[in-house]
Amino acid sequence: MKHSESHAQQIVVQWLRKRGVHFCAIPNGGKRGPITGRILRAEGVVAGAPDILIFDRPPARDFCVGVALEMKSPGGAKPSAHQLEFLTALDQRGWAVVVAYGAHEAFDALGKLGFGGMPK
Repeated sequence: MKHSESHAQQIVVQWLRKRGVHFCAIPNGGKRGPITGRILRAEGVVAGAPDILIFDRPPARDFCVGVALEMKSPGGAKPSAHQLEFLTALDQRGWAVVVAYGAHEAFDALGKLGFGGMPK
């Protein structure tokens, strides 16, 4: 079954919570008015920030600071220029960077990083 990006992210978030992984989601998407946009930028919201930041070191790559996970819907659009720039900056600072097209790709990548396998 093909899920929207939001639904796939919700599935991944449930999976992370069940494993006690320390993370946060960054709700950068969505339409906002100009006043709200100015307030959010003043508060530090930055275009291109990944959807999920995992603060636990990945067990299979414990030299990494954490994991930056950008979620996309299966067959969806590629990361934007802002997203690629942000992910590259995190990679250069020691983060493991993952772009996952759907929950299954996220589970596969997180499993390879040592966070556990595909849910049953």
